Amino acid sequence: MAADPKLYGLNVYKATPVLNGEKASAPIEVATWTQENFALWSNEDVKKGAIPAFETSTFSFPEVKAGTKITASFPLANNGASLFHIFKADADSPALTAESLPDIGPKGKGKLVFTLDTTGLPEGDNVIMITLTTNSPQRPLVNLFVAGVVSF
Repeated sequence: MAADPKLYGLNVYKATPVLNGEKASAPIEVATWTQENFALWSNEDVKKGAIPAFETSTFSFPEVKAGTKITASFPLANNGASLFHIFKADADSPALTAESLPDIGPKGKGKLVFTLDTTGLPEGDNVIMITLTTNSPQRPLVNLFVAGVVSF
């Protein structure tokens, strides 16, 4: 059975164990990554798939005061023969949100846009990783980074 594409990306599940009738003091948390299964695709299908090519994998911002909002943009091209689609963008900080994750047609170009709210980030160097879960058989997971210095 195939996974539901709505569940692609990072999924976190929590449960509170019960042992001998007593609940544990804290829930356990299990994180799992779900993505499309390309194992059954033929070599020809893989060659016809989307192929994202990013100009850069890191957006660097200059030193900013805490509370500043940063707009990070990642230009890319789809060098493949099929539509490029991002199922989900997971950032390792809730301070970063996706603004624009467009589908990009074959041989097309576009850009991904994210907003970073530096409120609450620690002082100094900050690097936030974004993991894209995509429909590309050659790049089902793509990591991008937003990096810079936050001062108080």
